[in-house]
Parts: sequence; C-alpha cells; structure tokens
Amino acid sequence: MKKVKKILPFIALFILLVITNLFCFQINMDELWNYGFSYAIRIGEIPYNDFNMVVTPFYPLLMSIPLFIYNNLITMEIVHSILITISAFFLYKIYGKKSLLLLPLAIFLYPIIMPTYNSFIYILIVSLIFLELSKIKCKDFLIGLLVMIAILTKQSIGIFFIIPTVLLKIFKKEKIKYRLLGFIVPLIPLGLYLYKTHSVRNFIDQCFLGLISFSGNASNKSILAILIFILLLFLSYKVIKKNKHDYTNYYILGAYSIFIPTFDLLHLVYVIFLFFMLVINNYEIKGINIKKTLIITLVLFYGYHFVHIVLNFDSYPTNINHFQYKYVEKDKLDYLRPVIEYVGKNDVVIYDDNSYVYRIANNQKITYLDIVNHGNHGYDSPSKIIKELEKNKDKKLLMRDNTGFRIEYKGTQLDKKGYDYIIDNYNKVDEILNFNIYERK
Repeated sequence: MKKVKKILPFIALFILLVITNLFCFQINMDELWNYGFSYAIRIGEIPYNDFNMVVTPFYPLLMSIPLFIYNNLITMEIVHSILITISAFFLYKIYGKKSLLLLPLAIFLYPIIMPTYNSFIYILIVSLIFLELSKIKCKDFLIGLLVMIAILTKQSIGIFFIIPTVLLKIFKKEKIKYRLLGFIVPLIPLGLYLYKTHSVRNFIDQCFLGLISFSGNASNKSILAILIFILLLFLSYKVIKKNKHDYTNYYILGAYSIFIPTFDLLHLVYVIFLFFMLVINNYEIKGINIKKTLIITLVLFYGYHFVHIVLNFDSYPTNINHFQYKYVEKDKLDYLRPVIEYVGKNDVVIYDDNSYVYRIANNQKITYLDIVNHGNHGYDSPSKIIKELEKNKDKKLLMRDNTGFRIEYKGTQLDKKGYDYIIDNYNKVDEILNFNIYERK
C-alpha cells in the first residue's frame, strides 16, 4: 500500500501533463515540426534525403516508434509525458520536496513539457545528474551513452555535456574508459543508418554546415531576451561559485546553449527554467510552504484554462486528421480547414510555416519545400530553396498574403530570398481565405 501511495503522485503528474499538452495550449511551430519529422519517418521517408532537418535524428527516430501503433499527435504527447514523469521522479530522488517547485514553473513555461527535442534535452540533463549521484554499477557507461544521445538529439547543446562528463574526471581513467565506450555505442547504429540510406552527405550539410546559414540569418532576435540572458549568466556564475566543485552544475549550465543562435524570447524560456534548476541544485528552500504553493498555483492555472476551454469547447474533437485530440479554437479551425481541403485536392507547393499541418492532415509526404526556413536546407540555404522551387515550377504555389510583411518584421523564419524569388517569378491567379495562389509566369 505504501508503494502505491508513492506512485500515485507521479500518475497524477502524468495525467496533468497530458491534459496540459492537449487542452491548455494550442499547437505551435516547434511541436508541429517535431511531430512532422516523426510522422515522415513513420510513413517511410528518410530524414535529410526526403525532408530537411537541422537537428541530429535521435528524438524524431525515437518518437516515430510509437507512431507505428497509432500515428497521431496524441501518441507523441502521451509518450513524451511518460518521459517527463520519469524525469520528475529522478528530480524528486535528487532534490526531495523542493523539486516540486519546478512543476508549476514547468507548466507555466509550457515549452518545457511540450514534446520537442528541446524539452527532451531536459529529460537527459536530469537523467545525467541522477546517474552522476547514483551508485549504479554501470553508471559510467550509461552516462557516456546519454551524453551521445544528447548530441544526437541536438548537436549544438549535447556537445557541451562532454565537459562535466569527461574533462572534469580526466584523472579517473577507469571512469573515462567506460564513459567513452558508452559514448561510442550509439554512433554505430547511426552511422549504419546514414550509410544505408545514402544520407551521410545531406546529414553533414543540414546538421553542421546548415548551422552557419541558420545562425547568420536567425530571425526574431530580441534585445530584451539577450539582456535577460546576460543577467542569468551573471547570477548563474554567482550560484556556481558558491559550490564550484559540484560538477552537476555544469550539465545545467551547458544547456544554456539552447538560447544560441536564436536569441529570442521563446528559447529564453528554456534558460529561465534551467536557472531555477541551478538554484534548486545549490540552495535549501526555506520559508516557503512547498505543498501549499504547489496546490495554489496549479488550481489557479487549471481553473483559468478550464473556464477558457468550457467557453470555447464547441469544436472538440477536431476533424483534422492526425490532430483530432489536440484542442484547437474554432477561429483557427475555420482558418485551417479550407486550406487543408484545397491542399488535399491540388498538387501544390506551400510556402508557409503551417505546411506540415496541411500535408499531414491529407496523409501526404513531407517535402523539402515544407520547411523553407533560414538554414534548414544546409549551407547556402537560400540558393537551395530557389533550386527546389525551380524543380517544382510547374506546380501552383500557396502562400499567405502577409508573408512579406512577416518576413520584413521578423514574424517568421521563412527565407526572404525564396519569397523574393516567388514575387519576381510568379503571378497571383486566385486566393483562398488569406492565402494567395500563384502560378509561374
């Protein structure tokens, strides 16, 4: 009975996470693209060859596995919520009751629990810290394994985990040997997969050379976000200086690289959560009734969203294929449905952020032109986007009428040179809602 009582809070947490993901927040671009990657793999497409990704492939490949059972966004939400719940259990084992303060923070800062490769990095950080502090016999091998999985999840972040994993333990040769063994093991299946799918060259281009284009053109840079990031770095230095021999701090600090090279408010959210992890890791929390704080914040949060959902619940479940159980407000549904229907009946190129929705809802394959963001096509990305448009010049093209405005004022990551190419070489022939339909001149 005691064991059941210990498990119940984590079952409740899992249910809360699923509810939060499905009902409290509508789908955003990061979640859409992450599901799209796994959806494409599930239907037999090869990453880097059939569609473009600027991240290493572990998370999309992992999440594609349960989609063989049921290919729907809800499957990914559930599996990711299970992984978050496991990491919450690890946090509780590491920090005790004070770890509960991270729960409302994670829910309020929604991207932390949203199923993306960025939030999966948190699961890996917590798992690494748990293993570092554990007495598991094979922990050094597992630590090396998880560090490589982090690199294979998002290379620009995972690479920083090598510092606390290897360099700070350089004099303990036995530990290094087993960590390096764990480090190498995931590279073997990845190398074989890339070789067998003839995607080595595209993998290097998109995941490494493409970062040059992406970082040079990343939009939505925020001066406010950069200033707050600098402040958090300074405060983090003060925290770590107090306990500089605790090398688990450096796992958390290494993940601050999630902010680079986007430098926007969305990615700052991840750093804010990391900073509070750092605080929890190094300070005793006094003068706060943790349980009462947890209950009050969760009641207010879910109370607000419950009222909002009840007042706007006339469209649930949606009839958007593969997204039926994700709550979408009626005005957005009215906006999506006609475009989905048009894409289902016409072989078109889509120059839009939401192209994955239109493709997936029609059970179509994901194409190279369904993400036309800065750097996503590898080195010299704009030229490759124009080349893809040239290949598809006989098809009609669908693009929002305010795309130019959004590019100009950095309300989108869509490539500007590709947009200019369309304006110069296509004629508008029709429209659907706020989308223009173009044909080649």
